Amino acid sequence: MKYEIEYACGHTGTVQLFGKTADRERKVKWLETQICPACEHAEIEKRRAEEATAAKEKAEEFGLPELEGTPKQVSWALTIRDKILNRELDTLKIKQRRKDEDAEKQRQFIDWLCQQNQARFWIDHRRHYSDELQYFWNQDQQEKEAEKMLLGADSDTELIVPEEKSTSTIAHIIEHLDFIEVKSEKDDNVISCVKKCGFKWRSGTWKLKITEKMGTADDRIVEVGNRLLSAGVPIETKKSLKEKTINGDFKVRSYKWVDAQDGKLYITWHRDASYYNEAKRLPGAKWVSGVGMMIKPEYFEEINDFVNLYQFSVTKKAKTLLKDAEEKIKGVPRVSPAIAEEATIDESKPDLKDILTSSRDVLDDLRDD
Repeated sequence: MKYEIEYACGHTGTVQLFGKTADRERKVKWLETQICPACEHAEIEKRRAEEATAAKEKAEEFGLPELEGTPKQVSWALTIRDKILNRELDTLKIKQRRKDEDAEKQRQFIDWLCQQNQARFWIDHRRHYSDELQYFWNQDQQEKEAEKMLLGADSDTELIVPEEKSTSTIAHIIEHLDFIEVKSEKDDNVISCVKKCGFKWRSGTWKLKITEKMGTADDRIVEVGNRLLSAGVPIETKKSLKEKTINGDFKVRSYKWVDAQDGKLYITWHRDASYYNEAKRLPGAKWVSGVGMMIKPEYFEEINDFVNLYQFSVTKKAKTLLKDAEEKIKGVPRVSPAIAEEATIDESKPDLKDILTSSRDVLDDLRDD
């Protein structure tokens, strides 16, 4: 049934409603409290224009590139970019405050986002979360690296050939944003070396993800390069690391760690060694299968002694937990309790039993009158 509606904005319009009479009448009353579709559309457009203007002014203030596209696309993309960048900047602040090892990676990701000057990019990715956008970022970086290698423009690398060469296969050591890659033809010497350095076969190549526990990318590049050269395998690696690679000048990777997870600390070590008995002696220590020896950060003094005694490394997250636990204790004022006097028994006064057994005479209180 069709109804003539007089909207709150003063405009009128015809709507068609279905259903029970009571439901239709209730809908009519509600519509009369709303503005008409034309006015609603105009308000939305006005709000979008204001948001786009604010986003444009903010972009100019921070030196972001102008977006390319149709006027309508640019206006829409400006607000999308502003919302996404604000979200990622908030994430960066949290990671920096927590001293997260991924803070630098987050910063590089934001730099990449800021370089995107096509309105279509922001519109296409308006519903994507951080991990989805980072996937496209990684894809873009890999494509650029592949193009660079294809054009032979990578002048930062150099071929190093050992005197006692065991194979003609060349192992190319490539550094990416968060992992190291070794590419070569199939060769048993190469396979043996990269496996010993912790590389895993992924997507047709040998890869080693760089994390805090792995040490620096340069150390791992020098390590695998030196091991390959020692095995008689020619390598192509970074020029700046040539001498270190030849001399084996790198910091050995630590396999003994104190890490943090969900507010607790976990002590871990390589499977070739065991510190189970030593770690178990720590107060409150509990073995968690597949994770390590769990201990609460409140025992920071004992943990620090353990770390120094057995030369364990401590992750940034674990250091933060230990420091917080120590500062919490330091912030609590210490007290000197008074020693309470102990109650003493006056042996000169007989107890009830003594009175009852002291005489066979009947007590005065119990005599008959």
